[in-house]
Amino acid sequence: NGSLVDQGPLSTRGVLNGSTATFTTGRVGDALQLSNGQASFFQMQKLVHLGMTGRSYSMSIWIFPDSQRSSTIIHVSSTPD
Repeated sequence: NGSLVDQGPLSTRGVLNGSTATFTTGRVGDALQLSNGQASFFQMQKLVHLGMTGRSYSMSIWIFPDSQRSSTIIHVSSTPD
């Protein structure tokens, strides 16, 4: 649907950092196509239940690289930056 809002129960909004992104057809629904190499990333904040005892959390992504380079796919941090 061309939105950066998660379709989960919290409707968390994502943020694009350092990139020019376009929406394209994904494996399921829409996908983000990032450009500008390693400086491009998508960030989710306010994952309020992440790391809380008794709260399960799951993340799923489909990745289709158009070039091979070594980089981080998912980084989880307790700090906002």
